[in-house]
Amino acid sequence: AVTAPAARVPDGTQGGDDQEKEKRVSYAALLRNPNFRLLWLGQAISTLGSYFTRVVIPVYVYDLTQSYAHLGFSAFSSLIASLLFGLVAGALVDRWDRRRMMIAVDLANAGLLAVLFVMTLAPLTVTYKLVGLYAINFLTALLRELFTPARIAIFTEVVAERELLT
Repeated sequence: AVTAPAARVPDGTQGGDDQEKEKRVSYAALLRNPNFRLLWLGQAISTLGSYFTRVVIPVYVYDLTQSYAHLGFSAFSSLIASLLFGLVAGALVDRWDRRRMMIAVDLANAGLLAVLFVMTLAPLTVTYKLVGLYAINFLTALLRELFTPARIAIFTEVVAERELLT
C-alpha cells in the first residue's frame, strides 16, 4: 500500500500527526490563560461598544436633520481621524505602555459616550448637537486609531509564543 508523505509542520521538518498535534494550541487552552481571557472579554465589550457608536451617531444625525449630507459628513468625520492619524498611531503606541494606554483609551471612550448621552438629552439646538456629534465621532475614531495597534501588539505580552498563531 502507498502511504502519503508526512505533513510539513510549521518549522519546515517532516513530521507525523503526533508532532503536529503537540504543536497545536486549542482555543480552549488559550482561554484557560487568565490574562488572555480578561483581554479577550474586555475587547469583546469594547468592540461591541465601538461598533454600536459607529452606527448610532450617523443614524442619530439623520434623525435630527433628515439630511443625507449630514449623515454622510457624520460618517466621514470618523474617517478623517484615520486619514490624519492612522499612519503615525502605531509608532506612537510603540513608545507608550500599551496596557495603560489601552485602559486610558477605554476610559476616555466611556467619558465621550457619557457626554454623548447627556448631549442627546440636553435641550440644545440642532447646530450645537451636530457640532458635538461630529466632535465625538472624530475623537472616538482617533482613540480607536490609537487602540487598534496596541491591541494587536499586546498579544505578544499576554500569550506564549507557541499560542500566538491560535
